Amino acid sequence: MKNIAVHLVMVSMNFLFNGARVFQPAELLARSSMCSRILGRDGSPNRPRRSRRERPTFILWIGMAFGIILLLANSSEAAEGIVFDGILGNSGEKGDSLVTTSKTGNPRDTFGSVLDRAGTIWASAGSGRINRYSLDGRLLASFKAPAANNRSMMTIVNDTIVIMADRDCKLYKLDVNAEPGSSPVPMNIKNVDEISFGSKDGKIAYVTADSNLFQLDVKSGESKQLGPTGEGRCNGVEMTPDGKIFLNMDGKMYAFENGKIMNEKKGPPAPGSRPQYIDGFWYGHVWHGTIKKFQKDFESTPGVVYGGASGSFIGKVRCNEELSSGKSLWKIGPNLFVTSGIGDVVFILEWNEEKKQFSEVRRIGALSWHKDGIIMDDEGDILVRNGRWHWNDRPDSPFYETTSFRINGQLSMTPDKNIVGPGLVYDSAIAWVRGRMDDVGGVQQRWIEKVTLRKEMSGTAVYLSKDKKRCVLTIDRKGEGILYYVDGKWTPMEDKPVKLATAQTTMDWNNLAMPDNSSLIASADGNIIEFIADGDNWKEVKRWNSWGDKPDQKFGKTLYISLHNNLLWVSDTERHRVLCFKKDGNAFVGQFGKTDKPGTGLDELSRPTGISSRGSKAALIDADNERVMKLVLK
Repeated sequence: MKNIAVHLVMVSMNFLFNGARVFQPAELLARSSMCSRILGRDGSPNRPRRSRRERPTFILWIGMAFGIILLLANSSEAAEGIVFDGILGNSGEKGDSLVTTSKTGNPRDTFGSVLDRAGTIWASAGSGRINRYSLDGRLLASFKAPAANNRSMMTIVNDTIVIMADRDCKLYKLDVNAEPGSSPVPMNIKNVDEISFGSKDGKIAYVTADSNLFQLDVKSGESKQLGPTGEGRCNGVEMTPDGKIFLNMDGKMYAFENGKIMNEKKGPPAPGSRPQYIDGFWYGHVWHGTIKKFQKDFESTPGVVYGGASGSFIGKVRCNEELSSGKSLWKIGPNLFVTSGIGDVVFILEWNEEKKQFSEVRRIGALSWHKDGIIMDDEGDILVRNGRWHWNDRPDSPFYETTSFRINGQLSMTPDKNIVGPGLVYDSAIAWVRGRMDDVGGVQQRWIEKVTLRKEMSGTAVYLSKDKKRCVLTIDRKGEGILYYVDGKWTPMEDKPVKLATAQTTMDWNNLAMPDNSSLIASADGNIIEFIADGDNWKEVKRWNSWGDKPDQKFGKTLYISLHNNLLWVSDTERHRVLCFKKDGNAFVGQFGKTDKPGTGLDELSRPTGISSRGSKAALIDADNERVMKLVLK
């Protein structure tokens, strides 16, 4: 009630003194100075404010007075509870503007992005879906899309988006004024390998799988064959504003004139795959989030202007794994660009002429492809699938630091503040993760030959054995455990199977937590199960799935847990809530989310999964809403 009263007073005062718009926390934070000039002072398009005479002041004064009365009536309350403290990983934050994807497909199968003349961004959003965004990161609309593959791409000609997609690499077109939910229209052209980003007089260029170059009139759908591209692999075609066509053949650039490639075998190096010509410069993308910028004549200066996680540029320019294998680059305005890569995340980049480098201004999109892995340290830094945020970062903040590994189930925090546990590199290679949270870019990922590593893990816990050996216990979804003895750097030296003996058959296991070196907690089958050590094995001593007799005091079927400072946090997936208990006696402390009522608001959850806590703070993956929720126990 106290929180409601405070909110009522704040909203009323905001309406009375600042106009009708209620600003969200992220909008009040400072943006890049350049981005603010382009996007508006608060990072969003300017909206007209209502005049004072239009505001329903009488009603609002009553609302504020009522809120003050409630505050006074509840001033003596000291009840604990879990409160919302912000969003990470979703630029739309909440409600209708919340960014969501289809949650299906492969992160590498993406169309990339385009920027239309109205200044809105179109980008793929999982298999079968394209999202449209405002420049401040809000979701404006969603559209159906053909299936993408790792060769798919799209471009835009006037108000028509051209999409290369499907198994047969067909061309489709979608009008930017189409109704939300509508589908692109097939163009009866297939077996396309590349399309140009640039156009002239409504025409683009495209290359077919049989190595022929065509010109396409997008409006009429008519194609004209220009000639063969010759031998070699075509890795991009581009049309400059004057209508000239250039091809990237086996990593070298060639002009195409009079039905043939010019200066064959003598072309200069390409800036990357799918080169793009923008305002007199050539840009190209390569792996590891690298963007290169060349001169008009292909002179390779300044060269790498973003990324560069491999090769001779290690450490020179910051790398962003979410931009690995970028697909396109579009200019918004002076020094501001839009780009996207693996995983359907869009970035606004700012060009620094003095440093000759790009830097991220904004991350637009959702927490795509993240299932449950999350860990937080004492400083509030939060690590998820591809990187790390600080606690005070905004919903549209890019990762402070990115990684190339994915959490395989659950990582644990060691007493010396290392993260440790099983991981996956590039989503497939099984590895061991160890290192410090404040340097996740330097976290070691190793294929350990001495021990057995499994791919589908769910729980991890760290403890000292009776003989003071460092131990890392892991379990899979079936509850089959492996104990790893690790060295001083948390590298596995030996492994052995261990048994978690339960009093009854237990099928679906999720997380582990360690109250101390001789006791263990697991979440499985909708129960919190407590164990004591039995040699190297573990024996159940207690399980519970409720904290009272009421229907809403019973857990759902899937639970994720985190334990720190005697506080047990429980993410109750099916019941759309987070609960907190004091471990000594399992006394209920508080709840966040509405029981059995999924939602997209800032006080709502939808199938939450992984959770990590330190002290009174917890970071939670709100899975169906594709965002991280920051929670604080008051």
